[in-house]
Amino acid sequence: MGFGLMTVLGLLGLIGIPILIIIYIIKPKYQERKISSTYIWKLSLKYRKRKIPLQWLKSLLLIVQCIIVAVIAMLLAKPYISQAINGYNYRKIVIIDASASMMTEKDGVTRFERAIQKACEIAETATDENTMSVIMCTNIPTVVVKEESEVGNIQRILKSQKPKGTDANYASAIAEALKLANDQEAGFTLITDHDFENNGFFEVINVSQGEWNIAVNDAWEDIESDEDSKDYLETIFYANYFSYNTQATITPCAKIVYTKGEDPTHREGLVKLPKVQLDPYDPNQDGNIVENAYARTVKFDYQSLRAAVGGRFTNYISAEFYCEDENGERVSDAFADDDAYYVMADGSSERFQVLLAGNDHLNSLWYLDTMMQSVENCYTERIIPGELTQADMDAKRSGYDLYIYDEYVPSALPIDGAIWFVNPPAGTYEKLGFSVGNAKTVAPSGAKVNVRGAGHAIMNGITEVTTPFNNQEGVFAYTKYVPVVINDKSITQCVMTSDGSEALIFTGETSGRVKYTVFAFDLESTDFPLVFQNYPIMTQNIIDYSTDYTILNGAGTPAYGDYGIGEQLTVNVEPNTTKLTVSVGSGETLEEKVYQGADLSSSVVIKLERGGVYTIKQTAMGLDGVSYDIEDMIFVRCNEDESNFALKGGTLTGDEQPTGILTDTSTSKEVIYKYFAMALMALLLIEWGLQYREQY
Repeated sequence: MGFGLMTVLGLLGLIGIPILIIIYIIKPKYQERKISSTYIWKLSLKYRKRKIPLQWLKSLLLIVQCIIVAVIAMLLAKPYISQAINGYNYRKIVIIDASASMMTEKDGVTRFERAIQKACEIAETATDENTMSVIMCTNIPTVVVKEESEVGNIQRILKSQKPKGTDANYASAIAEALKLANDQEAGFTLITDHDFENNGFFEVINVSQGEWNIAVNDAWEDIESDEDSKDYLETIFYANYFSYNTQATITPCAKIVYTKGEDPTHREGLVKLPKVQLDPYDPNQDGNIVENAYARTVKFDYQSLRAAVGGRFTNYISAEFYCEDENGERVSDAFADDDAYYVMADGSSERFQVLLAGNDHLNSLWYLDTMMQSVENCYTERIIPGELTQADMDAKRSGYDLYIYDEYVPSALPIDGAIWFVNPPAGTYEKLGFSVGNAKTVAPSGAKVNVRGAGHAIMNGITEVTTPFNNQEGVFAYTKYVPVVINDKSITQCVMTSDGSEALIFTGETSGRVKYTVFAFDLESTDFPLVFQNYPIMTQNIIDYSTDYTILNGAGTPAYGDYGIGEQLTVNVEPNTTKLTVSVGSGETLEEKVYQGADLSSSVVIKLERGGVYTIKQTAMGLDGVSYDIEDMIFVRCNEDESNFALKGGTLTGDEQPTGILTDTSTSKEVIYKYFAMALMALLLIEWGLQYREQY
C-alpha cells in the first residue's frame, strides 16, 4: 500500500499558510477610546456568568484557517492510496499504435485520440512503486515516457503526441518494451486498432469502432496486346479499389492532367467507368486474416484517357484515380489518406533560365540560342558586350541556371548555376586550371574528331551522321579552334579530343563548386550543328551533367512516380528562389512548411511522413523581375495494411512469456481527495462558528 499525489504542483497552495500568519502578525491593533467604567464592569460580569474562557479563540481561529489552506492544497494535489493486488508492485509498459490508420475519425474523434485517453486512464495507476513507460509504435518506435511516476507529467506528454503516416512496426516496439523491462516485473499493454489471433503476454486494447473505408491502394500503367489484334500493343491503366467493413458499389474515376510548360498546353480531363460492385476479397494475404473486405481491379482504356485531354500524352502527365458513391458524390470516408492514388510520370513544370553573353559573331550566338530554345521550359536572356556597362555585367553573377560566354570573358565568375565557355579567348581562365592559346586555323579536310573516343555522359544518345563537308561517319570537321593546356587534370574530364591529343570539349569545377564546360572551337567554323542533328539531346545532356535536378530521390536520381512513407527527397534550390513551400493535404488536414533566407543556402531534405500528394513549390524571380512558381508534385502512397480496417493480425509475440513479467496482477488506486473535500466543508463550518462567537 502506498500514498501518492497525482499533481504534486498542487502543494504550492501551502504557501498560503505563511501568508496567513503574516496577515495575523501585521493585523492593525485596537484603537484606544475613552468609555464609561460601568460599561466595562457590566460586560465583564456578562462573560463571567458564561464561565467559558474564550481567550484562546483567536489562536484556534488561526489554526483552523491554516488547516483549511492545507486541505485546499491537498485537493489541488489529488491524493490517492494505491495497493498492488496479489501483493505485487510492478511497472507498466504501454505501446500506443501511432501509425496512419490511427488517424481514422468517427464522430469527430480519431482512434489515436481514444488511444491517448486510454493511456491517460492507465497513467492514473502510476506511483513511486508502479512507474509507467510509453512507446509510440511507428515504423521506428520511440520511447516518449520512461519510468515515470508523476501522473501529471505522463498525461501531459501523452496529450502532446501525434500519429504518423507510417506503418506500425510491432516487432521493434515489443523489442523496445522488453529492453525497458530488463527481466524485471512489468505489465505490458498494446493500444491499437485491430485484434490479434494470439496476444502473447500482452494486454491488447482495440480502440477501433467499426469505421468503414474505401481505398484506392494501387494504380499502374502497362503495355499489352490488344484483345482483338494480338500484334498490336497499347497502353492500359489499371487501378485497384478496396473497401473495408462495407460492401460498396462505386463509380471508378480517373482525372488526367496534361501539362507542358505554360497554360495554353495545360489540359485536364475526367473519365468515369460504369458502376461496379466490389467483390469479396481473398483473405490469404501476408498471413493476415481479413474480414468484411472487398476488392476490384478495373481497367481504364488509354484511348479514353487520351481523348479526355484532347491529345497524346507526353512525360508531363499525372493521373488521379478515385471513386464516387452511388449518389455520384466523391467518396469521403473515415480515412482520407487512401481515397485517391496518383500516377505521376513527371509532375515537373521547371523553368530553366539562361544568361547568354557573347561577341559580335551573331551566327554563333544564334546557334547557341537555338540550342537552348530546344530545351523544354528554357528562357534565355541574351546580352552582347557593349550593350551593358561593365558594372551591369558584373551584377549578373547570380540568379541563372546556366551562364554561356561565347568568346567573352566576364570580370568575375558566377556564384551559382553552371557555366559554358565557348571558343574562349587566348590567355584567359588560368585560375580555373587551364590556359588558352591563340586560335589556330586548319584545313577543312585535315583535322577530324572522334566523338566516341572519350565515352563521356555528355555524349549519351548522340547519333552522328555523314555531312557534305565530311565523308567520315562519326566525326565532324572544323577549320578553327583554340589549343587548351589543362594544368590540373585532377578536376577535369575530357569529352572530345582532336586526333586523340588536344581537348576540344572538357568539363571541370570551380572552387565554388560550380561546374563548367569548355568548347574549345569556334561554332561558326565547324559542321558541328550538321553532324549532330539531334544536338538538343547533347544540350540536355550537358545541362543534366552541369546542373542538379530539382528533386532527387534517396538514390540520387530524378524523383518521379510514387513513394513510400519514410523515404527522403532532396530539393536542390534554384539559384533565384526566394521561398520554398512544402505542403501535403488540404483544408483542416493541410500541413505546410516554408523555407526562406538561410534555409535556401543549400539543398533542403524533405522526409515523407504521411500519405498523399506533396506539392513542392519554389517561388523564384524571373528575368523580367516578376516572380513565378516552380512546382513539383510527389505522390506518397499509404501502405495497404494501414487501409485495411478489417485486418486481424496473427501472433503478436512469438516468444514465451519472459521471466519476471506479470500479466495476472494489477494495481488498485483509490482516489481519496473526496474525503479531503468533506473535511474542508466541516472546517469551514467550524471557522464560521468561531468567527461568530468571537464577534458576539
